[in-house]
Amino acid sequence: LYYFHTVAECRLYFAQVDGQRPNTELALAKAHHFVLSYDVSLSEYLRLKVEPYLQLITDVPVIADSTYSTLNMEAEWFFNQALVNDGSGYNYGLDITLERFLNKGYYFLLTASLFDSRYTGGDGVGRNTRYNTRYVVNALAGKEWQLGQGGRRVLGVNGRLNFLGGQRMTPFDEAASIAAQDMVYLSDQTFEDSKPDVYHLNLTLSYRINKPGHSSIWAIQVINALGTEEFYGYSYNFRTKAIDEDKNTVVVPSISYKIEF
Repeated sequence: LYYFHTVAECRLYFAQVDGQRPNTELALAKAHHFVLSYDVSLSEYLRLKVEPYLQLITDVPVIADSTYSTLNMEAEWFFNQALVNDGSGYNYGLDITLERFLNKGYYFLLTASLFDSRYTGGDGVGRNTRYNTRYVVNALAGKEWQLGQGGRRVLGVNGRLNFLGGQRMTPFDEAASIAAQDMVYLSDQTFEDSKPDVYHLNLTLSYRINKPGHSSIWAIQVINALGTEEFYGYSYNFRTKAIDEDKNTVVVPSISYKIEF
């Protein structure tokens, strides 16, 4: 009996190749996790946590004699290849957390993760995984002000700032791509390049009214308040007959109201 977490996984295991389903007998990938943790209270409201870790992954489904590994899977909507459990991978890194609990109306949470993520595909060659961004840093902070008598009205400001390295990508041959009018990637250099580093800022302004038995909360939130541009990759432009960078900027403002009992 198999349980699949996503539709993409289901498509892998039930992929049809020449009228057959060669992947239904695949074994599940296995992983060993090793974690050390150091947790210390620096003060009554301040805590530090440091965790080095190692993950060893075996029996990963891969395509034989290729760079493909399901460890790099995103949305495999049209997958139709036979897989074997010959792949492997590992992740190791260091997680650091510094947390200040809410006191005197403010709090913050800082987290940092430094890591390396590698895999071995069906060709037996070790490479970066798609998700080997090297680092992720998050900063979350908030401040509250009590208005009026008894603290029945509370004005709050919260912000979250994220920094992370760009996902890995495969370099392309520009001349061959222009000649073919399609992207031609250098498979012998799989995931040796990377997208630009990414940063995001989300802001929330909230106004809470506490009443007996319930609270009502108005909030204004802006996702990607700095208008950070997202880089998705490259594509061939038939109009200019050149290679374009695929970029987009999405800023999402929203107003919400909720009642808490």
